[in-house]
This record gives sequence, C-alpha cells and structure tokens, in this order.
Amino acid sequence: MNSQLEQHRGFFSFITTMSKDYNIQRLFLICILQCIVLAGCIKEKFDPDKLDTTFEFTPGVATPLGYIQYNLEEMLADPSTPDHLIIQNDKFIILEYEEEIFSFTASEGISIPEVSTSASIQNNLGYPIDLGVISPAPPITDTTTISLDLQGPDYSEIDSIQVDTMELIFTINSSYNLTGNLEIYSPGIVKNGAVWRTKIALENEVVTIGLEDYTIILNNEPPNVNQLTFIYTLTLDPDQPGEDIIPDGETILDFGIRLGTVDYNAIFGYLGQMMIEVDAQSFPISFFNSIVEGTFHFDDPSLTLISKNTYGIPIQVIITDFAAVLKDDSRMAITGNGVPSASNPFNIDYPSLNQVGETIYDSVKLTSLNTNLFTVLEGNPREISFGVEGMTNPKGKIVNLKNFVTKDSYFSVQARLTLPFEGYAEFMLVMDTLRFDFEDFYDNPSEEIKRLAFRLNITNGFPVNVYLQGYFLDESMEIRLDSLFDDMNDEGRIVAAATDTDGDEKVDPYENEPIEIEFSREKIDNISGSKYLIFTGRINTTNFDAIPPDIVKFYADYFLDGEIGIIADLEVNTAEY
Repeated sequence: MNSQLEQHRGFFSFITTMSKDYNIQRLFLICILQCIVLAGCIKEKFDPDKLDTTFEFTPGVATPLGYIQYNLEEMLADPSTPDHLIIQNDKFIILEYEEEIFSFTASEGISIPEVSTSASIQNNLGYPIDLGVISPAPPITDTTTISLDLQGPDYSEIDSIQVDTMELIFTINSSYNLTGNLEIYSPGIVKNGAVWRTKIALENEVVTIGLEDYTIILNNEPPNVNQLTFIYTLTLDPDQPGEDIIPDGETILDFGIRLGTVDYNAIFGYLGQMMIEVDAQSFPISFFNSIVEGTFHFDDPSLTLISKNTYGIPIQVIITDFAAVLKDDSRMAITGNGVPSASNPFNIDYPSLNQVGETIYDSVKLTSLNTNLFTVLEGNPREISFGVEGMTNPKGKIVNLKNFVTKDSYFSVQARLTLPFEGYAEFMLVMDTLRFDFEDFYDNPSEEIKRLAFRLNITNGFPVNVYLQGYFLDESMEIRLDSLFDDMNDEGRIVAAATDTDGDEKVDPYENEPIEIEFSREKIDNISGSKYLIFTGRINTTNFDAIPPDIVKFYADYFLDGEIGIIADLEVNTAEY
C-alpha cells in the first residue's frame, strides 16, 4: 500500500511541477499524450486478468504497477481548467489566447486646459468722467475673447462642449474708487436655450463662479481656432459719488477672465490628429511549452485583432515589430499582406453622431492565407511580440465629418489567437515518471528471479501513434540503469492510434494487443536498484507524413485506458509469498 501511495505522490508531483498558467500543457500534452504513455496511477479498478501472459511463468508473482483511465471530458470539467479552452457542443476542442494590445480613454487623450484673458474698459465717452457729479455716466460696453484649445491633438476646431462642471474666475482692478457693477455674459455659454450672464459688484477683487450642465459653443473663424466671446458692460452707481475724475481715453478698470477646471460630458467638432504609440509588448502562448521536439501543426490557426471603439473619430492602426518569440529567444517575423502596415493600415470603425455612447466593434483576421502564421506556429513560439502605432483622423479634416468624444469614451484593440485543435503532429516528446522501487516488488536477492516481464494493456482513444520507451533510474534520478526496449525499431513498442471506423468523423477506441517485454538476466540485475521508471513517447498523428498529411481533430470525450504490470518466475518456493 505504501508503494501505491508513493506512485500517487510521484505522479501528481510531476503533474503539478510541469507547468504554470493553469497547466494548459497538463490538459493537452500531458493529459492527452502523457496519459497515452502511462501516467502510473494505481487504482482499485485494476483488472488482474490482464496480467495473464503468454509466457509460462511457474511458479511466479504478478504485481500491478499502474492503472490509468483518462476521459478528457471529465478532466476538462476540473475547476483548474484554463480559460484558454473552449469545448463546443460536439466536444471539439479549441485553444484560444486573448490579450489586450492597448487601450486608452478620453481622459488619457483629450483634456481642456485652463485658459485666461485680460481686458480693460476705457473712457471712450469723449469727455472726462467726474465721479463726484450726481448725474450718471452712460454704461460702457465692450467685448473680449478666449481661445480654447485641447491638449492632445495637433490642432482642432471644436464646435461645442457639453460641460459637466466648469469654473469662471473674474478679477477686477482699478486705480479709481469705483462703485457700480460689471455685467458679463457670453452668447457661447448656454443652458436650456438661455444665455449665461452674471453681474459683479465693482467692490469685488476676485469672483469665482461654478457652472454645471452648460454647453459651450465656440467660434471657428478664423480656421483652426476655438474662440469663446464675452461681452461686458460697466455701469457706475450715481448714488455713491466719488472724488475722482477719469480723463477721456484713460483706463477705468482692468479685469481678467480665467476659464478654470472644465470637466466635459462630450466634445463635438474636428478633434485633430493625435499620434498613438505603444512600446513593444507580448502575450504568452503556453501550449508549446512542454513540446521538447517537433510540433503540432495547427491546420487553421488565426490571429484576430479586435477593436472596441466609442470615440466618434476615425482611427488608423499599424502593427510594428510583429514577431513570434521562440524558446531560444530568437524571433520569427510575422509577415504577409494581412498584417496592418503603413501601406495596409487597419482603419477602425467608429460610431456616428447618432450613435453617441454606443460601442462599435471591428476586426481584422490574420490567417495562414494572408500571413505566414502557419509557419510561425511550427516554430513552437512561447509568445507573440508586437508594437502599435496609430493616428486619429488619418485623412485630416473632412468636410461634413464631425468628430465627437465623451467623458466615458474608450478605445481598445485585443489580439485573439485561435487554435482549433485539428491538424497533424510529429515527434512530440513527452515524459512521465512512475515510482518503481524494485525492492517493493521483490525484496529478496534478484538472482532468485529466473525470468521477468513487463506487460502493458492500452486502449487508445486518440488519433495518435505512440512509440513507447521507458528508462529505469536510481534514487538520484540521474543514473540510467537500463531501458524497457533495447531496439528502438522494435514494433512492439508502438501503441496504435484510434481510427474512425463508423464514418462519424470521430475516432473509435482501439484496444491494442498487449505489449510484453521480457527481461534478460542481465537486465534484471541492472534494474534491481531502480527507484523510478520514466516513460517517454514519440507521438505522431495518423498519416502525418502523407502528402498532404491527414488532418485529425481532438474531442473532449476522447479517452485512454492503460495498465502496466510486472510478472516474475522465481527459483524459490512461491508458497512463502
């Protein structure tokens, strides 16, 4: 029983340490392929009849070393199943990796800076104003403008800004002792059809006014400017006479207007050209990590760039430094006429004026037909690397095309690598470790064993051939004591693939003939000090070397059953055992 527990611990320890990222390799290259090469897990379900052998071992002992039964559907129902897996209704398996390439929000790209202007009111009546005379001086009216520009685009012509909150700060300064008020309004600041206006007593030096839910309407003449006009009127109070006389043509007072913090709900107009640059980044592809040699040739891979856009702005994107990074850190460029480039940009779809607040999706799909993606994946990449360059309004200002952006606007591009699990494979090397302490099997001198054989019974429910090999190791797992097969061309080491026998396009389980390996006297002595048995398997799908190769699919209800046992013929009285 202790040896059984050791086998359990050894197996699960191996599985746990093989990979990270929710063990995508475990579910496919280990659970699909390593299960084929015997995961070495003893269960009560072991069928002792399967230890019957064509060898006539009498007297003898027969001991099960391991039993496995893997059903992919049950394995994939495990809570640790990675998000990369998609199981379709017919159980067909798809691997999918998705990563956000870049994104930005309105607050990152467009903001309204504080702006200010100064003005003065002159005595333009044609005669001095005597503040001591009780008769009132006529009101004096003038105008001033503020130029409002966005931070972000190179230049812009804004038609209007729907404001959430904003501040207007007024300062008043005069060398005369004035009483009265300054009335100010702007035809470009409106709310519910009413123009904003205010009246400020001249005794105030600084006045701050907060506004909510107004619309700022800007003047774009001359072009490429955004001007907001203020009209002001000075009225002196005759009931509070002063002592000063203001000569004709002299400045009565100076004042300043500052447009402070503006939080916008939406901006409409031409929002200019803004460059978008994203440094090189990458996203991992964990599937190939456990492939030591060879590869899986995915028949129909695709890499889709998906945009989500709530900006009412044309955006153009190109991909730079586009490459797969291989295990040795070398790079293989991803090329082809489908790759967004300066000569073939990805022009992102965007919402129109009647779609404010809606998200518009767009995509460009890279396949083996418009890129070298098939060849790139044959290199077993560990990640895909890329940079991004983009531009808003790439064609400049277009007549009758109005841009808009809201405070919640965002734009993002995601990369989605889709790998339908169909294709062909060759020479994928997989490994698994079984705790095999020879002394647990037979703790007397090995010389008492006249003959010894290992027996493997495997029912293969996968469309792959497996070329088995096993190695016996010492406690350090560094010294190889011997192997299961001496002849690498021995056809007895082949676990034949399942095939489609009923024409439903899915393979049907195939019960292989038992694999029996008899050990010579020398090999028995060699493994008498073994503590571990490591299995390896070279895998190929059926007819992978045909021209063209057969394309096979993997389904979640594929399974594998396997049993391994050891049989010995002893020179002692077996009744003692």
